[in-house]
Amino acid sequence: MRFSRTVSELGVGLGKAHNVLFFFSSPQRFYSVSLLIIKWLFFFLRMFQTVRHLINLLKV
Repeated sequence: MRFSRTVSELGVGLGKAHNVLFFFSSPQRFYSVSLLIIKWLFFFLRMFQTVRHLINLLKV
């Protein structure tokens, strides 16, 4: 029972790794996915700065 669950989890992990490799298989896809990740990181960073600024304004 435990062995089959481990094999199943390993299969899921390999499937995820395959999906990641598929996304980065072509240069155009790699560029677009990387750009999307960077845009989301900057978006969340900006939102965090805005929230922190609002909290500082409310403290005063």
